[in-house]
Amino acid sequence: LYIEAKYPRNKKSQSALTDEIAADITKYGKTFKLFVIYDPERIVANDTLFTSFFSTFINIRIQIIR
Repeated sequence: LYIEAKYPRNKKSQSALTDEIAADITKYGKTFKLFVIYDPERIVANDTLFTSFFSTFINIRIQIIR
């Protein structure tokens, strides 16, 4: 189990956050990965749409906290 915390700030774009997570997915291999995104500035505008992008990967869970 890998737990990765993300705190996007300083006007980081949603696509940059997606790229970071995608890179981490390949880095950790087939092990289960939990990504916790603390997003009080609402960089991720639509949680469902954002997490659905990663639904094709197995052993991944993304949780967005505000």
